[in-house]
Amino acid sequence: MSIERRRLVALIEYVQQSARMRVKPVSNVTDHGRFLLLEHQLAGMDGVRINDAGVDGDDELWLGVPRPPGPDLPPRPENPWLAPWVAVGGPLLQAPRLAASVEGWALVAAGTHREAGRSAGSAAEMAKPEIQPERRVALSDYEFAGEVEKQFALYLEQAWKPWTEAERRRRRLSRLYVQLFTLQQELCGDMVEGQLELVWGVGLGVWKGKGTEVSAAYPLITRQVDLTFNAQTGAAEIRPRDVDAKLELDYYASTDNPGVATAEREAKSFFARATTTLSPFDPQTYAPLLDIIKACLEVEADVPLPGDLSFAPAEEQLKVTDTWVLFARPRSASLLVQDLDKLPARGTRSRRPRICISPNPTTTNSCASSSSWRPATGSRSKARRAPARATPLPTSYATGWPTDGACW
Repeated sequence: MSIERRRLVALIEYVQQSARMRVKPVSNVTDHGRFLLLEHQLAGMDGVRINDAGVDGDDELWLGVPRPPGPDLPPRPENPWLAPWVAVGGPLLQAPRLAASVEGWALVAAGTHREAGRSAGSAAEMAKPEIQPERRVALSDYEFAGEVEKQFALYLEQAWKPWTEAERRRRRLSRLYVQLFTLQQELCGDMVEGQLELVWGVGLGVWKGKGTEVSAAYPLITRQVDLTFNAQTGAAEIRPRDVDAKLELDYYASTDNPGVATAEREAKSFFARATTTLSPFDPQTYAPLLDIIKACLEVEADVPLPGDLSFAPAEEQLKVTDTWVLFARPRSASLLVQDLDKLPARGTRSRRPRICISPNPTTTNSCASSSSWRPATGSRSKARRAPARATPLPTSYATGWPTDGACW
């Protein structure tokens, strides 16, 4: 790279850092107040697909959440001795209780007793105990209370508990599906200001600076992902976008950590040498970089924590978990930051870009080529990326550039 290009890249990086300093960085991933999904929260969810390559092996589905089934009614007791004494209802998922007393007609209807004063039609009917339909029978005085309590214990263990466990899993799945559906509607909004982005973070870094009360709990590396819904099955599907991974060191830069610049340089070198793209399910694509970042940001290196599926306790040094987190956050409020993120890669090309300014904004100049710089548009994947087109210079820098997010 020539000295002129190196100076250009350095100038761009300086402007980037200056623009970011105007915005207070988010130190805790929960402070975004938007969608947040931790790795351990998927445990026990039925039908969820993780890191699925598809039947042909050419898909890159990081997360698939199926459309939840409809709720099942609570199971009713089938044993005739128990059925009259159990009332299934009230607050959902609350365990039923035995009634303190029942009417005599309920025992007759259950088939365990016969109405007093009526002749029996068979020997089996004759063997049933008689009872007055109008009489109210207390469980404490009931001669078959032991059999009722025995059947009730079997009912709770064999019918009620399995149903409640399945219903809780269904509700968790339904809650996640609704959250993803709502999030997808927000991601497809037309407004530029306040627009959201969905990112997948790895290497949750937990840090507490010396002499401060502020603790940081934020993934050190993120990659943007797309959220779509399958037209045939209705399943929510999340796939990575065709964009480079990004270091999330804004909080450490705001605290004047001297290792930020070194970490960013090492990250660029790491991604340049990488033969595969970052995947949260392949530690080889990010674990070495986490070790580098950790060594740069703290004075004394510490052993990274194992996957604990939760936030690690804040310590004086940087703690890194090997878990992932999926969350939504606002895009950069500054279009300047978005566009500057695209410039360093353009500035390092050996081919000299040609910039054509048309006096008429509605006229496309014929000398513009694919090497011309274009503002950030958030392309989704290589297969879906639209070819570069000549774009007239906008009359105002604050002009909103459209995104190509697809809505289902």
